[in-house]
Amino acid sequence: MIDFHNHIIPNLDDGSKSIEMSINMLREAELQGITDVVNTVHFQHPKMHKKNTSYDFVISEINKLQSKLDKEKIKIKIHAASEVFFNFNLTQILDNPITTFGNAKYMLIEFQKLSFPKGYEDEIFKLQLEGIVPIMAHPERYRGIQKDVNTAKRWIDRGFIIQIDCASILGKFGKDAQDCAKSLLENQLCHLVGSDAHNDKNRNFLLKKTHEKLLDIIGENATNIIKNNSQRVLEGNDCLSYEITKKRKTFLDTLFSFGKR
Repeated sequence: MIDFHNHIIPNLDDGSKSIEMSINMLREAELQGITDVVNTVHFQHPKMHKKNTSYDFVISEINKLQSKLDKEKIKIKIHAASEVFFNFNLTQILDNPITTFGNAKYMLIEFQKLSFPKGYEDEIFKLQLEGIVPIMAHPERYRGIQKDVNTAKRWIDRGFIIQIDCASILGKFGKDAQDCAKSLLENQLCHLVGSDAHNDKNRNFLLKKTHEKLLDIIGENATNIIKNNSQRVLEGNDCLSYEITKKRKTFLDTLFSFGKR
């Protein structure tokens, strides 16, 4: 499996705080069957004031951790990318290769949680004109999507990719985010899931548990498509949509199961 949204490089952003923590996180990832992680350092986020996110520096830090992984015989490959905080400059930051990934085809974009800035879709359209496909990070955590998931449908109609956080699906970000995540999944408004791992305590890799949960929500075939889309993104290929394959319970199904107790 591939996890393309995480913050595992020590002291690069608000993720891992030490090389030991990163190793602990990646040991857990390996146990879950994860073979590749795409580290998505926060980029131009207010929390990154005075932080170095130059491509050369990020790559040097990734190489240090990769070397440590190889010595520890942890069989995971680290890839470089970023989680870009939305601003009206998305085409201006493309000169930094860290802002895109998947052969420079995709950009992972996050917003502040309470509202979307006026004109943001026009700015993203400019990015699309440059051949970049926007991946919208964890929309289930945004107030506007929680109030109306049809916004996510409009995004998909505009060619956006939707990524949901594992912790949201598992209820670790609260009921509103979990309910919204389930609604997005059941309405086929999701392409990818990502751990968004930050530490080895309460925000670690959760990909295995999440895929098990997806089996209950959308069925095996749909879960496999979401799983395979991570590989497609890493290779710079288009994401696939899915159809719900899990049979929904009817009233008679529930009544019948109750009668068998």
